[in-house]
Amino acid sequence: MREEWKFAYKHDTRILLDDDCPPILPLPHIEGMMLCHYEYRNEDIQSKFKGEFDFLHLAPHLPTTYCEIIIDDSYWKHPFMPNYPEHNDEEKLVTVMNVSGTLITVLRLIGFNRCITPCILKNGSLSAAPNCEDGSIEFYPHHPILLPMPMLNEGKARLSREDFEWVCKAHLTLYRLFETNDLTPSMTAMSYYYHDMPLRAKMSLIWAAIEDLLRPGKSGTRFGIRSRGAMLLGRSEEEIEDFYKHFGKLYDRRSAATHGRKFSYNRGLSITTDNRRLEADLDALGTSYVLLCEILIRVIDKGLIFTDSELNELEEQYKEKFPK
Repeated sequence: MREEWKFAYKHDTRILLDDDCPPILPLPHIEGMMLCHYEYRNEDIQSKFKGEFDFLHLAPHLPTTYCEIIIDDSYWKHPFMPNYPEHNDEEKLVTVMNVSGTLITVLRLIGFNRCITPCILKNGSLSAAPNCEDGSIEFYPHHPILLPMPMLNEGKARLSREDFEWVCKAHLTLYRLFETNDLTPSMTAMSYYYHDMPLRAKMSLIWAAIEDLLRPGKSGTRFGIRSRGAMLLGRSEEEIEDFYKHFGKLYDRRSAATHGRKFSYNRGLSITTDNRRLEADLDALGTSYVLLCEILIRVIDKGLIFTDSELNELEEQYKEKFPK
């Protein structure tokens, strides 16, 4: 583990609220849920896990883990989750993954973008593990192999009180939207952007999510994406025109990534610091991710998925404003 990676993770995953770094930060919008400061100090906790290889799977992530989500699901009953107590273990696990996954997504939207989610621990937590009985902690990995990328730029190291209030509200909204709508493309793209996987695949996932949220209509995919996205994000005519051009340029890079043309260094681009084409592709990937975040924030602030009629109206409004 490179030391600068550890430093960057430490100061972007240990949640600071204003100037305070509380060891426990309750999330008042969902009872029984909290963020807890954690720092691994080489404690011998391997015996606490039920599976023989559970700790070995988790161990590579511990040096960069400084906060964990703790859930006490005994609070999850009527009126918030009236059916949860009657669910079986598999159904409860899915709910826990959805609640924690939407929280991590919202934290990334506000700027805490180095969240690592390799697993869920049942019957224990990392901070409580030394006091747990041997073999009591059950381990559920999210993926067989999960290597987080060291995204060191543009991270946020603290939450203002306003940020925290938005996170709480947005998390509850996104969780309810996720339960009633298929947001799988957006949630997948938001997660895999931070995983060690080919950049071409990341670009394709991001644009699959953008197209899923904007659902272009009869005027064609490219124009539909550009006009709807520009009208949704732009606040003035000048901004709308800028976004329209921006969406167009990024959509071209999306097409290159999706249809097998040169993108990043997967097809004939050498890895050198002065390779302008590679730098442009990396920039296109990052800015495409930012566009997805901005669109998803609009959805969360609205509290509803944009309907086909609303998106069609945005497209028609663009045609009226810019008839050329």
